Amino acid sequence: MSVSSSTAIRSLTVGMGWYPVNQGNGLDRVFFELFRHAPAAGLDMDAIVVSAPQIRAPRVHVVDEAMSAPARIAAVGKTARSLAASADVLSAHFALYALPLVRLARKQPLVVHFHGPWAAESRAEGQSAVQYQLKRLVEQRVYSSATRFIVLSEAFRDMLVKDFRANADDIDVVPGGVDLARFQVAASKDELRTRLGWPADRPIMVCVRRLVRRVGIENLIDAMVEINRTCPDLLLKIGGRGPLEDELKRRVHERGLDNSVEFLGFVPEETLPAVYAAADASVIPTVGLEGFGLIAAESLAAGTPPFVTPVGGLPEVVRDLDATLILESSSHTAIADRIIRWQRGDAAVPSRDACRAYAEQKFDWARVAARTRQVYEVARQAS
Repeated sequence: MSVSSSTAIRSLTVGMGWYPVNQGNGLDRVFFELFRHAPAAGLDMDAIVVSAPQIRAPRVHVVDEAMSAPARIAAVGKTARSLAASADVLSAHFALYALPLVRLARKQPLVVHFHGPWAAESRAEGQSAVQYQLKRLVEQRVYSSATRFIVLSEAFRDMLVKDFRANADDIDVVPGGVDLARFQVAASKDELRTRLGWPADRPIMVCVRRLVRRVGIENLIDAMVEINRTCPDLLLKIGGRGPLEDELKRRVHERGLDNSVEFLGFVPEETLPAVYAAADASVIPTVGLEGFGLIAAESLAAGTPPFVTPVGGLPEVVRDLDATLILESSSHTAIADRIIRWQRGDAAVPSRDACRAYAEQKFDWARVAARTRQVYEVARQAS
């Protein structure tokens, strides 16, 4: 796809939360960075988000997150109707808040940014069958109204085609970006470890995730049992909060890993670059529903090679750098095997400089915003 124009495209874009307030959500980070880099790419955006009402940012229209879901949807719709007339393209990043755009999409092109299967992810986290069906209906309603889709990976493109019967010709793969300047920490690894209070004389892996079933932390902990026998000095630091936190801590204790696995709790955004850059590697042990893997791209930008499972879009993040970073499976034995070989020196990983250079080439937000503008231009021309 190659479309260019010197005229800015006006977009009314509906997100979910507002990233500086709603931290820890990949969708909100992608939305925020795209909004921030849009002007330089020729995208003139008005944004609607659901967040804290005191937020004040130019061109950002806030719906109070404290309202009930029906009230939030109605407020998004009211704001969207007041702004839509001046927009060339409508776009949306979250199915629930995209519902009010369906009627507007009868007259204006709608680009849906598909960040993942909302209903399926909710089901995987234990929500009821009724909740799953309601969310699924919302998704189907929104996706059937889309002019074009933007997905973060080939895996999500295939999911849209298979599960929602989207036309593959209407789907563009545009990976997420990384704030390279923020993640390229100038301090050395030793300096960062001193700052964080980490040991300087042990190899360290990090895993920063929300602690839920689909991210596979259980398998990673079980892998550490085998790894510990061969590489007793290796230390795993797990960052994040979630409903499995107490269960995972018990698992570590029951397996005798108290000296090999530590929990960091929630890692603030301002600390995250240092956490990655201070580690020797990161590991992403996902077992399902991983459409892109922003954390893998962020790890690369910090100069730290990520080991990833062959799930969803994760392999696409690292395969062009070093395919050996992709584990054979998400099982604990596959995780242990690759990490042990790395620690023994039998299987090298890319250097800090190589990881950073690759991230600059592939995940620079200026490139991502420019590609997004191209998709919006195609949608505008199709209307």
